[in-house]
Amino acid sequence: MGRALTTDRNGLKTCLRSLDLGRDVPQPDDLGSDCMRQYLFILTGSGHADINGWQTALGPGEILFIPCGAQVQFDFPQPSKAFLFGVNEDFLISQVIPALGVSLASHWDDFYNPKKLSQWTSDCDAPERERIWMELQFASRRIGSSTDAVAAGYVMLILFERNNRAAREKSAAGSPAEFAADQIPQAAHTLLARFRGLIEKQMECTWSVAEYCHVLNVRPTELAAACRDLTGHTPGSLIQQHKLQRAMRELRTTDASAAEVGYRLGFDDPAYFSRFFRKHTGRSPLAFRREGGPVKNEETGHLAEVNARSGSAHPIS
Repeated sequence: MGRALTTDRNGLKTCLRSLDLGRDVPQPDDLGSDCMRQYLFILTGSGHADINGWQTALGPGEILFIPCGAQVQFDFPQPSKAFLFGVNEDFLISQVIPALGVSLASHWDDFYNPKKLSQWTSDCDAPERERIWMELQFASRRIGSSTDAVAAGYVMLILFERNNRAAREKSAAGSPAEFAADQIPQAAHTLLARFRGLIEKQMECTWSVAEYCHVLNVRPTELAAACRDLTGHTPGSLIQQHKLQRAMRELRTTDASAAEVGYRLGFDDPAYFSRFFRKHTGRSPLAFRREGGPVKNEETGHLAEVNARSGSAHPIS
């Protein structure tokens, strides 16, 4: 089992390593991370995954998205091989995405929702699966160098090669093209990472967007533009998304009462916290804890999206 793990001087991490999966193999203890977005590529074998109550079958050639802070359980009846790639969210936003020159907006909600891509699943794709496996092994030897962001970007290009090709073909056919990240100033990437870090640090606060801007020493229009261009969301929506995700994590992984969870997130009124949670998930905090997972859309299996502008909830595509 190979392993490559690095931390740069800012504490940013990437991870790329091969995994052996199976009922006779202990599940790796680093599956699911509070700060890293993870991707699992299946080379051989088949099984099932449960991520925060969202369940899916897995087979050769499929890629599983594991959001930050997820509770992950695998069941692989037979010995299987996979590659696990993890990248710190802020590292992804501030360094990897700019290195790729693509927009994060259409992928932003993948931080919060499990997802699966089935790209190389047919028998005739077996040579492609082997090629990807070899390229990932090669990339794992580059993780940890001074060009870590480039290496991480290379891994993402490998994993999403076919998906990206389809997107380019769709764009060439007349669909609107994404706003390229290389057209967005580096300062916007840095500002977004600082803003998200401040939200996490001050989770119990009830600050307005203007108060966040004061601490960040930026104009509200600057923050709004960075959030819109890089995520497709408003600053207020991102604040609510972070609070909702923390609430779900606390309800899944701690014994704290719903009222205690709400207090930790700046909700002094338990009834108001319950209404906030129900509006954006379709269930009360107690029902969510009892049923053991997020609300799912029948077609996508995704959480209801927090939309601070309209106060509504709708499935994320």
